[in-house]
Amino acid sequence: MHEKERHRIILSAVQEKPVVTVQEMVDLT
Repeated sequence: MHEKERHRIILSAVQEKPVVTVQEMVDLT
C-alpha cells in the first residue's frame, strides 16, 4: 500500500470516527 493511499484511508477514518484515530492508524499500519 502506498503512503498516499494509506494517508487517504486514515483521513477517511478520522472523519468517520475521530475518537479512534490512533487505534485506526495502528490497525492500518
